[in-house]
Amino acid sequence: MSYKDVRDVGGALSLTNVKREIDMSDPQRSPQFDQDGFLVSSECWSEQLARELAVSSGISTLTDDHWRVLYYLRENYYDTCSLLPERVVCHALGLPEHCEQKLFGNDLKRAWRIAGLPNPGEEAKVYMGQ
Repeated sequence: MSYKDVRDVGGALSLTNVKREIDMSDPQRSPQFDQDGFLVSSECWSEQLARELAVSSGISTLTDDHWRVLYYLRENYYDTCSLLPERVVCHALGLPEHCEQKLFGNDLKRAWRIAGLPNPGEEAKVYMGQ
């Protein structure tokens, strides 16, 4: 599925007309998404793409706390290839309880998508909600 083909997936994404600053002439750099709207190759992730994904999922501005959570999710995923419980993320960053829900809404998959992480699997998606 190409970047332009990602549509509303669980109310989270609508990227049909999103402009991006990625060199689309290089097919290796063109963001590809799976059927659930998760980035297939994390090498294509950038802060600009994260901003575009956030806007298209209803988050107009990524604050410092958003970025802290996104980078923490990415770092943990690359270290452990696992999904951390929300309370662990919030506690580790010194943020209030349920920080991910407050920052990204009640759908934790939204944070995972914006962080440019791959599909976590069906069991994890159920845990992540909506």
